[in-house]
Formats: sequence, C-alpha cells, structure tokens
Amino acid sequence: MDRLAAEAGVGKQTLYRWWSSRAEVLLEALRERAAALIPVPDTGVLQKDLERFLAATFRAADHLPGGRRLLCGLMTEAQLDPDFRTRCREAFIEVHRASLRAVFARAKERGELRRDFNVELGIDMAFGAMWYRLLVTDGPLDARTARELAAALSRP
Repeated sequence: MDRLAAEAGVGKQTLYRWWSSRAEVLLEALRERAAALIPVPDTGVLQKDLERFLAATFRAADHLPGGRRLLCGLMTEAQLDPDFRTRCREAFIEVHRASLRAVFARAKERGELRRDFNVELGIDMAFGAMWYRLLVTDGPLDARTARELAAALSRP
C-alpha cells in the first residue's frame, strides 16, 4: 500500500478510506481490467464462442505484469477471509460465470447442446481448468488450451 500510495501521490490513509486492504484494491483493478479485456462473443457457433471467450480470459490472466501471481494471491485471500470471498465471488467470479452462462444459453437455444446439458457444470469445468492450472500445475493457459477446452465443452 505504501508503494501504491506513493505512485498515486496520496497518503496511505486515503487509500484505506476507499479500500480496506490490498486485496480489495486488486479485486477492483482486476474487475475493471477483465471487463475491458474479456468480451462475450456471439458468433452463432458454440465452439467458436467458447474458444474466443476462454482465449481472452486466459490472455487477461497474463496481461498485467505478474497477473498469474496476482490471481493466485486474490484466491488465497478469498480462502482466508470469508467476507472478501463473498465480495470476490459477487464482483469478479459471478460476473464471468454469467458471461459464460449466456454463451451456453444461446447454444442451448440454437440446439447445439443437449437439453439436459448441465450449464453450471460446464461453467465449473471451464473455469476449474483455468484455476487448476493457475493454482496447482502452472500449466499453459494459451490459445491451444482454449481451443482444446472449447472443443471438449461443445461436444453434443
């Protein structure tokens, strides 16, 4: 917070008037950045929409310097602080889940998915793969991963 206050040209107390912690500052910055970097595509084809959404999501993770580390820190804080976890879920996680939910809903309307396709589980699978790679394996989150995950999720 000292460095952030110095770069902003304000006192630390000013920052704490707006945000209660470093995690809160990070959450707001990531929320705003992700909104600008992750569009909700509507190409009319589920696999293309998923691939574009996932590729943009994965790129956003690496867009900021230390982006992966910051996301891991955000998730760590969410596990340690139940109040922050709620804010993180409402302000960040659910926003992206809603976007992906819309992609799946359009695909269901077009008949690209079975009627009994569990949309919430599909969303869990998409984001679960991302968070697993971020938090556990440090595996690639790239265009190829987005393409392969989109193909797996869009099978009828």
